[in-house]
Amino acid sequence: MVWTKKMECEKCGAEYMVSEHKHPARDKGTIVCECGHEIFEWNCAALYSWERIEADEGSD
Repeated sequence: MVWTKKMECEKCGAEYMVSEHKHPARDKGTIVCECGHEIFEWNCAALYSWERIEADEGSD
């Protein structure tokens, strides 16, 4: 793994933890929020994985 960072959807504020992994072959794709807004796009020799960070139930 090269890096992991938190990304936020500019439309709805949902947070995602995104990780980049080096890969010998070129890959392209996008991360799309549950609301349909594109968060991140790539076209490089890397693969990306992401997971939605759930908001704490007690926070407003």
